[in-house]
Amino acid sequence: MADTLNATGPNMVGLEQRGVEFLAPLPASEPPEENPAVRTDPRQPVPETAWARLPVSPQTKKLDKSCFAFVPEKDVYYCPQGRMLAFEKAKPDIRQGQKITLRVYRCAGCGGCPLAVRCVSAKSRGGRTISRDIYTVDRERHAAKMRTPEARTRYAHRFHAGETPFGWLKHVLGLRQFLLRGLEKVRMEWLWACTGYNLRKLTREVARLRALFARLSAEAVN
Repeated sequence: MADTLNATGPNMVGLEQRGVEFLAPLPASEPPEENPAVRTDPRQPVPETAWARLPVSPQTKKLDKSCFAFVPEKDVYYCPQGRMLAFEKAKPDIRQGQKITLRVYRCAGCGGCPLAVRCVSAKSRGGRTISRDIYTVDRERHAAKMRTPEARTRYAHRFHAGETPFGWLKHVLGLRQFLLRGLEKVRMEWLWACTGYNLRKLTREVARLRALFARLSAEAVN
């Protein structure tokens, strides 16, 4: 289990190849069922009565990527108006510190589109673009898994088991950076910090058991 920053394509694929199940939140890149852009024939436009329900990206305030249907057989996207976004170019990029190659798809028919204001940025010099990389399919599959009730229930345990110790080490112990250099020295410093946390848990548990024993003893005497 990990946080969103660790939910990268290489991590997903690498752990899957090693037979390790991976649970980490990931923004859904797969269109939800209630999205009107999900239709049998993506070449057909979304009815105007359903435009208000088209999802909008919180970052760009424009129509979300999930409004665009990808057809792998043709290697093209289709927008909510049924217009095609053909492959334009490949370009390098860096995502979460990792070098990747993006495939960029651009629509050549945004002129006169009734959804253009909600779809294309005012700074854009061309039509709307959508990009994907070699891990897009893996992220979509992972996002679908994380939306299942089972995955959500299992991941919920991480907040106590994982976040509580880190919160104590950072805020109470003040361990926000290591003081030593070198892997062996850092490992030793980390083990001392973990030992301090475990001793704290142990003393609290001993105190709880003593209080319980005292209460039971008092009840037995009475």
